[in-house]
Amino acid sequence: RSSPSRVSRKTGACPTCGSNRVVPVTEDTVIRLRGRRYRCEALPHERCAACGELILGIDTARRLDALILRGARRRVA
Repeated sequence: RSSPSRVSRKTGACPTCGSNRVVPVTEDTVIRLRGRRYRCEALPHERCAACGELILGIDTARRLDALILRGARRRVA
């Protein structure tokens, strides 16, 4: 079993623009991966109110990886 993850960025700061306007949200979103688009419903993540950057937590990213690799998400046309 792996050790708990350490925070890799300053909490509340956007890794793209540095703004402190990062807020937690749960919303439907489309993830683009290798030229394909996947619709993800009720995805918990953080979003920067300044630049719109979507920031995934490690647990959400792992869940998405597993679902996409298994083909469980439907492809968006």
